[in-house]
Amino acid sequence: IYLCNFCCYDEFMEQFWMVAKDHKEIQKWAESLDGKPAIIEDPEVGGDNVGLRIDFPGVKDEGLLSENRNTTRDVSWERFFEVLESKNMAFMHTNEEKPRNPSMAYKFVNRESPFEGTI
Repeated sequence: IYLCNFCCYDEFMEQFWMVAKDHKEIQKWAESLDGKPAIIEDPEVGGDNVGLRIDFPGVKDEGLLSENRNTTRDVSWERFFEVLESKNMAFMHTNEEKPRNPSMAYKFVNRESPFEGTI
């Protein structure tokens, strides 16, 4: 049995999405897919807006990353969770054990209203 704080069912994708706030749960999910924490820093966007992502081996988010620019950097889990908390975010992921594309199996959402506009 998988217990979570919040979950919902996406009829279009035919899968459950779960919201995790617990750092150990988030880290366990990512590491089970060989994911590592990273921060997105894009100086071309301007400001000091920092984004979060999880990097998976062999997977590249073409929509976020460019071959010619390095906008992400690996960080410790501690730093990753500092940013997560400072932005009042939660981690939403599918219930698939081994998703074909792990980068599409998670997203960061507002901690207070995790399902608003996400599915």
